[in-house]
Amino acid sequence: MTHEIAFEMATSSVRYGVGVTREVGMDLADLGVKNALVVMDPVIGKLPAGGVVRNSLDAAGVKFTVYDRIRVEPTDESFLDAIAFARIPQFPSSRAFGDAPVTSLHEYRERLPEDRSKMQIVPVPPRPFPQELRDDDLLKPRPHASDVAARVWGAIAVAGIAALAYRLLRKRRD
Repeated sequence: MTHEIAFEMATSSVRYGVGVTREVGMDLADLGVKNALVVMDPVIGKLPAGGVVRNSLDAAGVKFTVYDRIRVEPTDESFLDAIAFARIPQFPSSRAFGDAPVTSLHEYRERLPEDRSKMQIVPVPPRPFPQELRDDDLLKPRPHASDVAARVWGAIAVAGIAALAYRLLRKRRD
């Protein structure tokens, strides 16, 4: 391609331009992702754009699973379905807890009940964060920008009041 025209906003990870969808697989491979969850509208999945995403991931050697049961008006049931779908197969952005977590998509599909109404989320107690990994410097609260501004304006107000009081006292002496 002689002229590549693409626009990237790195701060928000949004890209615009011709051919950027074909780079999805390469980008995920560069990040070290081995297994991805692709959340896609079922209509988009059937269009060429959905095929471009799947082909890009295949070409980059990134395993993926498509979740296409998204809804315009989500319900509690659809949220639970999405949570169960993402948590059970242990995608990189998700972690399954318990004594026997699923280790592959094949195992996930074997364990998944055919009747969706029998799916359930089992609550587990929170795990304590290991003390040796704790970084206490990160836990210190930092002043909010509005707190800093309030202190600065407070100092200016006090200095202004003191200056006015000084001028008034000086006028009275004269």
